[in-house]
Amino acid sequence: MPSLAAAAVETAERLARDVGRVPAWQHVFRLAQAVQGLPEALLTFQTDPEVFRPAVSAFCRLLARPDQDAAWGEFCETWHKVREPGGQGALSAAFLEAQLRPVTLRPPVSKFGTTFAGVVSLAYHLQGYIDGPICLPVVALGRLFDVAPRTVSALLSLAARHHLLLPEDETWSYEKRRAKTWRFNLTSDLYAPPEGHVAKPPRKPPPDLARTAAVLAHFAQRYAEAEGKAYRPRARDEKELTSIPADYTTDRLFRFIDYYFAERDPDADDFDAWVAKKPASVRQFLDRFNAYPARDAAAEPLDSRGSSD
Repeated sequence: MPSLAAAAVETAERLARDVGRVPAWQHVFRLAQAVQGLPEALLTFQTDPEVFRPAVSAFCRLLARPDQDAAWGEFCETWHKVREPGGQGALSAAFLEAQLRPVTLRPPVSKFGTTFAGVVSLAYHLQGYIDGPICLPVVALGRLFDVAPRTVSALLSLAARHHLLLPEDETWSYEKRRAKTWRFNLTSDLYAPPEGHVAKPPRKPPPDLARTAAVLAHFAQRYAEAEGKAYRPRARDEKELTSIPADYTTDRLFRFIDYYFAERDPDADDFDAWVAKKPASVRQFLDRFNAYPARDAAAEPLDSRGSSD
C-alpha cells in the first residue's frame, strides 16, 4: 500500500493530466480538494503538512508552473477553504471526517453502539458544512454504514429522542418525496466534539436579491410620485442596496424610503431644505440612513457605506 505522500503525488499527477478545462485560478483549490479525499489526509495535514509538498511540486511540474513555492503557500491557505474533501459531496465528506474525527458520546448514548456513534458523528460534521438544516437520507446513509435504511431510521429516531438531533421541518412527507430535515444540537451535553477539531465557519447566506428588487422598485415608485418622471437607476444601486444587513426587513426599508422622500417634500412635517437641494438618488438615501432609525425604535444605525455600526 503506497504511503500517503506517494498517494498524494499520484493524485496530483492524475489531476494535472485532467485539469485542462478548469480555469487556472482554480487549479490549486482542485488539488487541495482531491488530496483531502485520501484516507488520513485531513488529520495528517494538521500535524505534518509537509507530507503534501511533493504532491504540489509534481502538480506544478506537470503544468509547467515555475512558482512552486507560491503554489505551496496557496495550497496551505486553500486547504481550509475546501468544504467537500475529494469533491464527492457534503454527505460523503462528512462521512470521511466522521471516520477520522468521531465525536465522543457520553452516557447513556455512549452505549448505543458504533453505528449510532458513526451516524451522530456524520451529522455533527455535516452540520459544519451546512449553515442551516441538514438532510440525513436513510438510503444513502445505509450504503455508507453498510446497514439497512430502516436501521438508519431507527438510529436517527434514537438520536432525536435524546435531543442530539432536532427535527427542523415537520412538513416532511415520504409520499410527496419531501425529505425530513434536522439540526445537530451543538449545545447537547451528551457529546464532546473531536479533540482539537475546529468547526468550519458557516457559509455566508446568499444576498437577498428579492429584497433588493422590492426596495429599488419602491424607491422608483416614490421617486416618480415626487419628481413626475421615471427614476434611472445607477450602476451601483443594486449592489449598495444588497449590502444592507439582513436584519433590515423589506417593510422597514420601505418606511425609511418614505422618510427620505418626506424630507424632500415642502408640504411634509419632515421637510429638510438641505436634503431637497440635491437630486434624489439611492446614494443620497443611503447617506441619510443614519437619520432614520431615530424614527424607528427597532432599527439599528447604518452608515453610508451600507454596513452596521
